[in-house]
Amino acid sequence: KARRLRETKMATATEKVSTFLKERDENLAIGIAQDVEQGLYTLLNVIEALEQPLTGEGQLRGLACLLIALVIERLPLSMPNAQEGNVLVTFLLGRLKDHASLTPTLKGLLALHQRPSMLQPHAIQIMTKLYDDVFVQAQGQEARQAVYLLDRALFFAYHAELKSMGTPLVAGFIQQIDAEKDPRCLMIVFELVPFVAQHFDLGTLSKELFEIASCYFPITFDPPKNDPYGVTKEGLVGGLRACMHAHPSFAKACLELLLDKTSSTVNDTKVECFQSLKEALENFYIIDVWPFQRKIYAAVRTELFQNIDSEVQQAALGAFSAMLLLLKPSSLVQEAGQHSSLNEFMEPVLTEAVRHLADIDMGIITLHGKLLVAACGTLAAGAELVFQGYLQPALTQFMAEGEVQQQRAIGEVLSGITQATVECGKRDPEALQLLRKHHPALFHQFCQCCQGTDEQLQGAGLRGLRSLLSVKLCDEMQATMAADVIKRLAFTFSESRFSPVETGLLAATMLGTHYPTTFAQEVLPSLLATVAQPVALTHQVLRAIPTMATNGGSEIAQAIVEGLLAQLATMKSLDTQQHAVDMAKALAAIAFHHPLPDILVTSLVEPVMDTCLQASTPQHAMRNAAVADALAQAVANCIKGCSEAVQQAQLAFVLSLFQLQAPEARLPNQPDELHCTLADPAAACLLPYLQAIVCSLTRGTSPTLSTHAAAIQSLASAVVELGDNESSEAVAGALAAVLNKHPDTPLLQDFVQQQLQLDLQEDGSKLLLLYITKALVTRGYRQQQPVTTAYFEALKKDDSKLLANGIGVILNDQVWWLCKSTHAQVRLMYKQRFFQENLGSVLEAYRQGASDVERRKYMLAIGHLLQGVPQAVLTSHFDQVLPVVFDSLDGIDPTATQASLELLASMLNSSPELLEGHAGSLIKRGLRLIQPPAPLPVRRAALQCLTQVAYMFESTKLMPYTKSVIKQLGVALDDKKRIVRQAAADCRCAWYAVRYTE
Repeated sequence: KARRLRETKMATATEKVSTFLKERDENLAIGIAQDVEQGLYTLLNVIEALEQPLTGEGQLRGLACLLIALVIERLPLSMPNAQEGNVLVTFLLGRLKDHASLTPTLKGLLALHQRPSMLQPHAIQIMTKLYDDVFVQAQGQEARQAVYLLDRALFFAYHAELKSMGTPLVAGFIQQIDAEKDPRCLMIVFELVPFVAQHFDLGTLSKELFEIASCYFPITFDPPKNDPYGVTKEGLVGGLRACMHAHPSFAKACLELLLDKTSSTVNDTKVECFQSLKEALENFYIIDVWPFQRKIYAAVRTELFQNIDSEVQQAALGAFSAMLLLLKPSSLVQEAGQHSSLNEFMEPVLTEAVRHLADIDMGIITLHGKLLVAACGTLAAGAELVFQGYLQPALTQFMAEGEVQQQRAIGEVLSGITQATVECGKRDPEALQLLRKHHPALFHQFCQCCQGTDEQLQGAGLRGLRSLLSVKLCDEMQATMAADVIKRLAFTFSESRFSPVETGLLAATMLGTHYPTTFAQEVLPSLLATVAQPVALTHQVLRAIPTMATNGGSEIAQAIVEGLLAQLATMKSLDTQQHAVDMAKALAAIAFHHPLPDILVTSLVEPVMDTCLQASTPQHAMRNAAVADALAQAVANCIKGCSEAVQQAQLAFVLSLFQLQAPEARLPNQPDELHCTLADPAAACLLPYLQAIVCSLTRGTSPTLSTHAAAIQSLASAVVELGDNESSEAVAGALAAVLNKHPDTPLLQDFVQQQLQLDLQEDGSKLLLLYITKALVTRGYRQQQPVTTAYFEALKKDDSKLLANGIGVILNDQVWWLCKSTHAQVRLMYKQRFFQENLGSVLEAYRQGASDVERRKYMLAIGHLLQGVPQAVLTSHFDQVLPVVFDSLDGIDPTATQASLELLASMLNSSPELLEGHAGSLIKRGLRLIQPPAPLPVRRAALQCLTQVAYMFESTKLMPYTKSVIKQLGVALDDKKRIVRQAAADCRCAWYAVRYTE
């Protein structure tokens, strides 16, 4: 009975194995693994069934071993058992000498490694067999990579057991990796070398292991485009650096190699050398590095003085800083009976810097200054040596009767070492103590720099003052002196590229941050006076103002806001519009960045609306649309960060202003007889601020139908009454925010149903439907289906394109008034859901369109649908929409045509295979659109689309079209618009490349 059972199992296993060998389908291994798991037969039965293939011809042997590896991979981790595992290991090790089955054999061993402790008793045996039976570099890439992966698995898991092998293990590893060239394999090798160096006894093989790894320096690998293996130059460089400093015994050879390579004539190699040197110095011990300290300084100095490439100089200074960190005062080195320290290393640096202070070539002072700045920025002890040995000679030389260029160079160095010491002080308080000690001399020096007329010297002085102000080392008198300097230099316009204005504004910001009283008394009046003048300097000042207001405290912020609003109130001519826009944007930035928006409310929100009401002429800056948008953004930025109590107060204020809530509130200076209503033309300028306040409320503060039913209904009625204009859109935006944040209650459902009953013949009713739809779709409202159905029913009857373009509004998630930052409910993937639910019906309506006008309307709607969803969603529906896209290219609606061209360009970039079969149609239509009467945006988009075609399609498919395309592009090269000519030139270059390939 046992014999018959065994024969049955063998027959079943043999049948399955035979099927696999015939069909060579790896999926069949899953079935065999399931059979083994269920006990129909064992893994050893499978090996027995493979007895004949395992002794057959090479390809068959490899296939048989592959089946074993695949079955092991697909078995549960609890299988096979220990006894079967021992048999499998012995079997697989016996196959290592067989070249045809080497790769699958290694995969089988790796699969066994995934089983806990399966290979532990055999770790030494496996490594020995690998070294003895496999000449790695004679194998293919796949087999070599499998060997390295198995090495990694065994080293990481069983290094304690493998240590007993001693240096033969290291020797075998060196033999494996010697002359490896494939980047995929080197990524693993560079991971293994440091591990071997740190966990195994290198013995006399230390030098050999370093040479094997370092021969790849410097890395020159350039990965192919869209490399599927993910091998990068950065990964290889990082791995090689880890190899070069993996063991202390590598120090001498590593430093000699890197210092020798710094003499290369290739800047990229120099950069790589110094960056590697920096990393090596961070990992080696000082006793191993000290013999090379003079050579390291010489290499750094050579690059600073002889190489103008900034990247090389930066890398060299990085290595210099790493050497300084290694030579901290506590890290004394005893070598041949002599003590060496940081002082000894810095001595030639300081000696040379002082000696060249009076040099004719001012560039020498600057170059030595770079070393001193690096020393001050690295550690406090380095800064102390620089201040002791360099500061007094530099101050003396500056005060001597010399050239202004010399003073400029010394001033730049002194401001640089001051700033570097400040940065060092953030890590080491001793550096700040050093600055405090030398502060009087430095402050006097920087004020002297600012007294002259040379703008570069003034800039150096301002940078130094800014550094001292940043650490609050100045007393009130010195702060006042600094303010006088800032006022004189920061608010004086100059066309020179060395103008100190920008540096002065940064210093003013630092003064306001740490000395707010002095700033408010001395600098702020000059600042606001400068802002009042629409000159070139004003733009720079307005860019700096938000940071000053944010960092300078609440009183300064309020004063700046009030000053800017006062200036806006005086701008009554068209000539000041751009200046007004810049000021309004500055207010928006202040409101966005200020940490305490509650404090700004009284200075910003109500005064903005008060100023707007006082603007009596259409030419007034406050009536300008761009200014109103920026100020509305400022109000929104302020409100959305306020506490709920402040938000409730502002809501009550704005509702009362428009008679939406009693009792009425009054703005400052508002006449008693003025009553605002939403439809009142005189109050239209306030509607953007109504929208800003209502849209920025939190969900807990936003009006609801249970508390503000009359106000919400008034908003809806005003949208219908105002029609389709900017005022109506502002009110509709406020209503949309209210509905989006409204709790999901029957009151909301009843209100929405009531609005759907309106007559949709008027533009105002259509606009109301559009914004209600956006509010509910964005939040993922559970009852949104009747609303979207009503929307698309109205679209059928709408000839004004309002609802067709409205689809773009619904899917636009970049509007500030309905986004997460203003506390709106934005459901994840709401755009995809809206697209998938409505694409089919819109396409069907397009196909059934009775007239060209109706088809163009739906084409426009489809264009907005396609542009509003992610690329991945669009790809899955592309076959449905492609005919409509091509129809839009043949149509006369420029908006739909441009949208289709942009869509095609995007698809060509991400999924060109979807369009490759339509190359002819695409090229033909694109060429028709590159010249008038097509409008400029369409011509440019068509040229960009044709350029993508040339780059993304196979050259063999484009060859029949090259001559025709290049010839017809000549028309676009003569276009009247430069932007079109540039696109045509890029396009022709791409098509010439196709022709050259031909």
